[in-house]
Amino acid sequence: MWGNDNFQENLGMVQLYPSVQGPGVNPAIPLGRSVTLNFDILADDYEFLYVKLIHCDYEWRTSNLSELQYLPVYNEFAINDFAYSANTLVNYINYHITLPPVAKSGNYVAVVYRQGESDKPILSRRFLVFENNVAINARVQFSSIVSKQNTHHEIAFDLRYANLEVFNPYSDIKIALLQNHNWEGVIKDLKPTVQRIDQKYLEYYPLNGENNFPAGNEFRFFDARATQYRGQNIAAVFPENGRYVCKLGRDFPRSALPYSGLILDSNGGFRIENTNPGANLLESDYLLVDFQLEAPSYDGDVYVSGTFNQWHRDDRNRMTYDPDRQLYTARLRLKQGFYDFQYEVGGNNNYEIEGSYREAENQYEILVYFSDPLGAFDRIVGYTSLSSRN
Repeated sequence: MWGNDNFQENLGMVQLYPSVQGPGVNPAIPLGRSVTLNFDILADDYEFLYVKLIHCDYEWRTSNLSELQYLPVYNEFAINDFAYSANTLVNYINYHITLPPVAKSGNYVAVVYRQGESDKPILSRRFLVFENNVAINARVQFSSIVSKQNTHHEIAFDLRYANLEVFNPYSDIKIALLQNHNWEGVIKDLKPTVQRIDQKYLEYYPLNGENNFPAGNEFRFFDARATQYRGQNIAAVFPENGRYVCKLGRDFPRSALPYSGLILDSNGGFRIENTNPGANLLESDYLLVDFQLEAPSYDGDVYVSGTFNQWHRDDRNRMTYDPDRQLYTARLRLKQGFYDFQYEVGGNNNYEIEGSYREAENQYEILVYFSDPLGAFDRIVGYTSLSSRN
């Protein structure tokens, strides 16, 4: 199964986004549009790198389509647009490529590899290509489960598929729901609660919470766009052993606090920026960012997560606990920029630290897949994005 993965240690920040809209936008595009891939490798010399596109099924496994069916050109694209960092303590090469439009909708993965080593990927990133063949009527509401009404959001929606020939909508139409484009918490395999086949209409209003997400809280954030002065929520910035260290202020659990909507977050996103006087993006350095959370010991590992690390929980973002100081700490390597993040407890309630409040704002996506028996692949025939505040 393909995911959003980094396969080598010296890989820096990776961004994949719609070419028309630019960085910071979720990689979901209409059929006929393109995506742009931008990433750094922390090294002194350029390498010959290539990208290939892999069409996947609903489960993110390589589909049965041949490459000639979804690409009009040979599926290997040299990354010829590259540039060296300048005036940075950490040397890196920035790679940039706009990928060609594909001919079929569905789940795709962009895979980067070295020349002649397509079986040894450096990174992989998911993106979505959708058609507009389904009318989606959707809303985000408080949970219909009484015990979850103060903590969860519910995605209620119905579909009209007048432009499709669907013989068995119960099995041939599949749904995926995303919160803040986080594939680690995707809701899948929802079944319609009402079918009107003669009207080509489906309703998805389950009664047992299958369409519920914990609402969470507004994300924490820090401004590490500068190395010459402290940004918001930064306690100190200083050089150490040939690197800049960015020390965040001490954080505390928020689950016992009342909800506050004063934070204007980016729903877990990040922006690569450099606000040092006269600097450009190639002068953006890689920082060692120190996180610290003062809290009692939790029953499970604690992680720092957000879009910047694809919401993964692994050794790279696991926090270390000091019981004497009751302090969790972690040091992450991040590029100068503005970052949203949160603390999560693995294997437990993700919001044990942050709390979960129905007033929190989140961005949701509804993906409608059609397992076309004639085409023998999973198309994305409908897509919509909506906020819990609308």
